[in-house]
Amino acid sequence: SDQRPDRHMLFDDWAKQNPIFPGIAAAIAGSSAHFYVITRRDVGFTLKVLESSGISVPADNIFFAEQGRTKSDVLVEFVSKISAAEDDETPLVYIDDNANVVRDLVGDLRLADKVRVYFAEWGYSSPSQKAMAARFPRVTTVNLEQFRSLVT
Repeated sequence: SDQRPDRHMLFDDWAKQNPIFPGIAAAIAGSSAHFYVITRRDVGFTLKVLESSGISVPADNIFFAEQGRTKSDVLVEFVSKISAAEDDETPLVYIDDNANVVRDLVGDLRLADKVRVYFAEWGYSSPSQKAMAARFPRVTTVNLEQFRSLVT
């Protein structure tokens, strides 16, 4: 059976309740960086959300963290592929607005020195999540303006 969270979700309803934050699409569009998305949502749904917001990310750059797999597991696989394909040891940048995901990433030794982890203080984050993320020494909290600087 299909366990994906948006199986019955209507796109228009979701998009109205979850708009892309101001400046995000422009920052991504103006960046020369390669963007990848790790999501618990269906890849097609995610692609539609991004496209409707003016964000162009190839479908091959969107990774679905299916039931039973953590975003950390998906990121470990992705880092391995990128490291094998490119001769560049520059750490990847990972940004999430969920302090629990951020905690898992910085606690995963497979990602140490390979990924710089940032906590987005916009989105679904709450004051308690912000406080939690602030306790992790390998995490930098960023606001929207800092995000723009980070990706340009």
